[in-house]
Order: sequence, then structure tokens, then C-alpha cells
Amino acid sequence: MHDVLSHDRPYALTLRAQLDCPPAWTAPVTAALAAAGVHVDPEAAVGVGVGPGRTVSATVDDWTVASLPHLLVGVTTYAVEVGPWAAPGLGPCARCVAASVLDEGDATRLPPLPRPLLALAAGAVARDLATWSRGEVPHTWLTSWRFDHEPLPVGRRWSRHPYCGCDWFDTA
Repeated sequence: MHDVLSHDRPYALTLRAQLDCPPAWTAPVTAALAAAGVHVDPEAAVGVGVGPGRTVSATVDDWTVASLPHLLVGVTTYAVEVGPWAAPGLGPCARCVAASVLDEGDATRLPPLPRPLLALAAGAVARDLATWSRGEVPHTWLTSWRFDHEPLPVGRRWSRHPYCGCDWFDTA
């Protein structure tokens, strides 16, 4: 009976996630996640890393080392890209993604947050956290979804980057 109830109400559970983002973005990102039903909890078993472009913070690096699954969210002036889901050892990590986009511009400056797009992205984050909590594969598995001026998000597939090193154990 529990499965039927959770299937009929997939967002009835409180979703919890650790959050890593630039301090200037903490309040609006936390508010957007809360509106989507995600409670920020530093003890949660999953993380959400929000950053300018595809920069990688020390916290996201720590999540990778600790094998904490996390969802990457990249922000530019005109877009928010949700994904990929990083399950350490099973797919691309944040450094793979960063290495793959090195030639896409300067991702070190903090762009203004495009709040309407952040709201859409927060909904996508909540959907994938709920999917993961049910033991299902999230929509962002090996994929990211870019929310921008287009009416529908655009998908992008990711793989491990050959120069990253996160798959050293697999190739040793």
C-alpha cells in the first residue's frame, strides 16, 4: 500500500539536499528550492551544487571524494543548466564536465542570477531528487537540461573526460 500511495503522490515526501553555491546566491537559490519542495539540509544524503558556468567548488570535490551523489547546476547570464547527476564512480564528475566546456567562455565570473530560469531549474532539481529517492534513475543521469529563451529545455549528454582522472581506477 505504501508503494501505491507514494506512486500516486510522488512529491508528498519532503525532499532534502545539501546545497553548495556562491554566498551571494544562497538566499535566492534556497528560496527557489523551497518553493519546489526541497529543504536544504547539511546532513542530507544527496547534494545540489549550483555554480557559475561549470566551475567546481571545494565542496563539490569533497562530495565526489565522499561518494555523495549530487546534482550539478550551471548558471550563466541567460541560462540555467540542470545536470548531470553525479554518482561518483558511475559517470562523469563535476571535473569531467568542467574539462569538457573549457572553451565555452569565462566561467569564473559570477553572472546575475536569471531568477525565472532558476525557478524552472529548481522544479527540475526537485523532480530528480524525488526520482532518486524512489530508487529510480533521474532524468539528469549522464544528461543535462538547459533552460533558456527556448520554450523547451535542450538536453546534452555527458561522459567521463579522458583527462579528468576520476576513472583512473577503471583504467588501471
